[in-house]
Amino acid sequence: MTNYTYAHSQDNLSSTFSESSGGSNGVGNLGYLDPRNPALDYGNSDFDIRHRVAFSAVWTEPFFKGRRDVLAQTAGGLVISPIFTARTGVPFNVADSTNSLNAGTGTGIPRYAPSAPIPSFSVGNGVSTGPNNFTLLTLPTANSFVGDLGVSDFGPYPVGMTSRNSFRGPGAWDFDLAASKSFKITERVGLEFRAEAFNLFNHHDMFVNGFAEDAAAFSGGPVLVEGKKGGLGALATGGEHDERRFGQFALRLTF
Repeated sequence: MTNYTYAHSQDNLSSTFSESSGGSNGVGNLGYLDPRNPALDYGNSDFDIRHRVAFSAVWTEPFFKGRRDVLAQTAGGLVISPIFTARTGVPFNVADSTNSLNAGTGTGIPRYAPSAPIPSFSVGNGVSTGPNNFTLLTLPTANSFVGDLGVSDFGPYPVGMTSRNSFRGPGAWDFDLAASKSFKITERVGLEFRAEAFNLFNHHDMFVNGFAEDAAAFSGGPVLVEGKKGGLGALATGGEHDERRFGQFALRLTF
């Protein structure tokens, strides 16, 4: 069975009451850049995934059906169930805390304003810059700005400021597999052995270092969108992405 989903979600706040901070413009803002103008934050939702496909199947071994010999008992009754899922990337912001009092708070920071047209809003395959460190996208130098109060937190914000979640991260996929084998012990008693593997191929997806995407870190030069592949201790947007292969076994007695 194959399922495909196309979706597009937009809002001006994806997690109500959970994005307010203690920064200079954060208290009581509920996560908005400017609570008097929520439209400034209208854009792709944090959970907006444009394309998603899922494939699953159940294959039952048909060759020994109805047989009761030793070969049928040892090789028959095998059931294999694969599950494959793939999706396009999630959106993210590039901030600019150059003139912000909220640097380091994670919220209430104005978004990046480019000094030249942005060549692409979607990340590429990545160029390795070190052990599990990749440059996914190179953006023009930031056009840092200040508002009427001498900081960038309260605006007015420049027309060229990027919209919320305007950038798109890398996609991801996963393959899981389950196999089970049933044995008949008596007419009424049976035994089922089941093995399950999650992330069977030990595949590691790429993730954007969202917490590090701040144009202030690249003052005077191109802004780099950086990423890491998932794995033990890999930190990226949303915390750890501990992508490893897991397996489990079960033995069930039926009667």
